Amino acid sequence: MNAGARLGLYGIGLVVAFVAAYFIAGAVVPAEFVADWTQQAHTPSH
Repeated sequence: MNAGARLGLYGIGLVVAFVAAYFIAGAVVPAEFVADWTQQAHTPSH
């Protein structure tokens, strides 16, 4: 297998891994946690 094919398979593997992580996180992490986290990021810490 040449280097171009290996790099292509590696790239496809990365895309599959990130898409899977995105969907798994959407199913596992509660929406309330995300809302609290984003609200904390917008509030000043002073």
